[in-house]
Amino acid sequence: LPAVSVAIGVDWGFATPGAAVVARELADGSWQVIEEVQKQGMLPEWWQEKIAELWKKHHAKVIWCDPEDAARIATLTEEGLPAKRANNDVHRGIRYISSLMQRDMILVDKSCKVLSSQLTDYHWKQYSGGARSEDPVKENDHLCDALRYAIYSSVRSSRRKGGSRVTYGGAKIR
Repeated sequence: LPAVSVAIGVDWGFATPGAAVVARELADGSWQVIEEVQKQGMLPEWWQEKIAELWKKHHAKVIWCDPEDAARIATLTEEGLPAKRANNDVHRGIRYISSLMQRDMILVDKSCKVLSSQLTDYHWKQYSGGARSEDPVKENDHLCDALRYAIYSSVRSSRRKGGSRVTYGGAKIR
C-alpha cells in the first residue's frame, strides 16, 4: 500500500538512550515502522544531524519530539525541520498503540530488532500484592515512546484538523 504520510518520533536521551522511529501511515490506516535509531551518550548536535538525515531520507511530514526538552525542539525548528511537541498523554497513547497492535495495524520492519524486542518486553508495573499499576515500567522503552509519539501524535493532530476520529478498544498490555 502507498504511504499517506511519514512521521518521525523522537525520545530524547543522554544518560539513558535517545531513540527515533520512522513510521509510515498507509492508505488503510495501518502503520509501518521502517527505521529505528537508539543510542546512549550522544550529544544534542549528534541527534540534530541524525534527525535531519532521517527527515531527508524518508521525506517525513513531521517530527514529533518528546516535549520534555523545548530547547531541542526549537533548535530543530530553527534548522528548518518540521519538529513539534509530541502528545504526551501516556495512557491514551499506549491504549491507542495497543489497539492497533491487536488488529495487526502496526507492521515493524525486520531491521527494527530493538523496537521489536522492546514491544515484546513492554509491561505495566505490578504492586507487591499483584495488582497492576496504571503506569508502565520505564525501562528499555525508549523506542516504544518514540513509536507512540510518531503515531499517536500524528493521529491526534489529524483529528484536530478534521481527520478521522481516534478510537481504541479496551486493549491490554501485559
